[in-house]
Amino acid sequence: GDKNFPPFEFIGNTGDYIGFNIDVMKALASKKGIRIEFYPMSWNEAVEALKAGRVEAIQGMKYSPGRGEVFRFSDPYFTSSQGIFVLKDNLNIRELQDLEGKRVAVQKGDIANDLLGKLNRLEFIKTDSQQEAIQLLVDGKVDAFVGNRITAQYFIQNSNQQDLIKIVGEPIDPTAYGIAVLPRNKALLDALNDGISQIKNDGTYKKIEQHWFGEYIMPSALKLREALVYFECGFI
Repeated sequence: GDKNFPPFEFIGNTGDYIGFNIDVMKALASKKGIRIEFYPMSWNEAVEALKAGRVEAIQGMKYSPGRGEVFRFSDPYFTSSQGIFVLKDNLNIRELQDLEGKRVAVQKGDIANDLLGKLNRLEFIKTDSQQEAIQLLVDGKVDAFVGNRITAQYFIQNSNQQDLIKIVGEPIDPTAYGIAVLPRNKALLDALNDGISQIKNDGTYKKIEQHWFGEYIMPSALKLREALVYFECGFI
């Protein structure tokens, strides 16, 4: 997996490899009696390692038709989407088409490379991590950064750069996210799919998801009724 892709997978302050994907994989391993060894790498290195058969799986990868021709994917256990990040004072970039003719930072091997490939006169600046790409944006060396919405926001908040950067446009290409293996590893994929089903059914997955991403707080029924009464009165 990626060594610097929080909160999905990253090297923590103690030097341990931690994150949402790691906890999911450990839960699957426990259910299926599989022993897993983790190899944190740059994302591009991880993709090449799987292609070459040096590892047997990537624990978290967004599906695309192009990737589907090379890898086989597990049942999805998350939905991943990309976003466009620009400096707060940038009023010219609001959607993908506005990136034409601009300098755009992307992580090597990231799905954003495919999403932006159809745009004209776009100058790619490729980095080893999304953190590096965000710093290029802060330093004014690129006009925008396109990457995973959750991970980018993690980096921005962790470095207190919320006052410098904004996200524009709608979420880009919300797509299934799961474990990727080579086509020859069908038996492993079948075992992982069975494990995913088990941890979703017994509540383990929900606990892992809440631990790393929190839980959306719905308004209580009383508060919701009070709000409806307020709005109804306001329109009478």
